[in-house]
Amino acid sequence: MRAFDRYRILLRARPALAENPKGGIVLISDPAEVARIEAVMADRFARAGMPRGWARTGIMYEDPYILLLREAVVFPDGNPGLYHRVIARNEEPTGVAILPRFRGQIALIRHFRHPGRKWHVEIPRGAVSAGEDPAHVAGLEISEEIGGTISSLAPLGFLHGASGFMRHSVVLAYAELGAIGTPAIGEGIAEILLVSPVDLERMILDGTITDAYTVGATFHAKLRGFL
Repeated sequence: MRAFDRYRILLRARPALAENPKGGIVLISDPAEVARIEAVMADRFARAGMPRGWARTGIMYEDPYILLLREAVVFPDGNPGLYHRVIARNEEPTGVAILPRFRGQIALIRHFRHPGRKWHVEIPRGAVSAGEDPAHVAGLEISEEIGGTISSLAPLGFLHGASGFMRHSVVLAYAELGAIGTPAIGEGIAEILLVSPVDLERMILDGTITDAYTVGATFHAKLRGFL
């Protein structure tokens, strides 16, 4: 089946992917109009010495976790174009990130992240599958990543990461821990760092922490009086 045919099936199954709020970038799904935009973009690419095939739209890649879409759009100024986005296989929310506190200190992890090939200091987080309760996943992640148990959990809100490229929202939560254990070495987590709320803010300020979920959860927790 062609990439565009599979794409149309996807939009029918998940109509929220094709919403067109007033005044925004308009997603085009009509086959004739899509073909016109593909031709315009193919000519533009060819003039720039790029392959014409880069103008093809549809599902460009998929696996059990994500889909990469290349879509025909019309921008607010009336110009046609293409846009890429990555979506999760399941509906949103697609993840949960937990700001955990143990005996007055914040439990951070030093985690190796493959996309940037760097170590990051961050809070525990994990993926939420279709139909899963984020609160349940939060307990699993705390147990798996730092060997901890949650005694109380409070929602902090949502965070959209890399919104220019990904359809992805994460539930943020604050947790009081009843116990803490050892890091999940097999997941690339080297150590657990227990820091005071003051030191947490300092680490954000001096650039030690750059993870958006950690920064967002810290700000939400402070606004709500947890820190």
